[in-house]
Amino acid sequence: RGLAEEIRQRLGSVDGLMVAGPKSSKTAAESNKDAAGIADDVNVRHLVQGSIRVYGDQIRIAAYLVDDQGYQMWSDSYEMSLTNVFAMQDEIANDIITRIGSHVPADGSSPISTEESTRNPQAYLLRVRGQEQLASRSEGPLRRSITLFEEAIELDPAYGDAYVGLATAHALLPFYSDVPMRESFDLAQSIIARGAARDSTVDTKAAGIVAFMLFHSEWRYIESENAFRVALKNRPNDAELLNWYS
Repeated sequence: RGLAEEIRQRLGSVDGLMVAGPKSSKTAAESNKDAAGIADDVNVRHLVQGSIRVYGDQIRIAAYLVDDQGYQMWSDSYEMSLTNVFAMQDEIANDIITRIGSHVPADGSSPISTEESTRNPQAYLLRVRGQEQLASRSEGPLRRSITLFEEAIELDPAYGDAYVGLATAHALLPFYSDVPMRESFDLAQSIIARGAARDSTVDTKAAGIVAFMLFHSEWRYIESENAFRVALKNRPNDAELLNWYS
């Protein structure tokens, strides 16, 4: 499910393409309804379904595109080494965009090209598992996500995305536990600073959670607004970020 979330985020980065948020996607994945029922509940025109299998250092992904009536529009399978999993996810997302038939650049180039901030596939998979736990939004999964992000950073101390995930988990923890908000926010800020010292993209990537903390801790509305604008400039279709901003 974590790798599926990565593909969802890639699709969400395409300008003008509206993609259901992580909570809606998780609910849909766990639903017993058929594709048409899920599409109606989530209010989308297309569903992406599939399966993921990891064996040794190889990964195989089967992907399907289904319309809101339940008819399969496209399917394909992908297999490659874990070291190339980043490129595989871009390839799948671009194939889906092409089949949807919109949002493809006029020059035919791929609309999605993601640069992952680690080349360590094991660290990457730990971060992906951390993001999956983070999306559950309850105390147990949030604490598990913290452990997974920390393990990813241990494998790659310059892994910027893992620092952002770790900071986000700590910032959200007070809303689902009895951990003091000030304590968690201070820790999250220190993690962002530590990550930014290793990876210059961390400050920009963490702008959304920084804005969230500014709003909730000290009601610094102008600073929070500015941080949200920076975050939305880079992730204009991020459903969760738009929810926080609203």
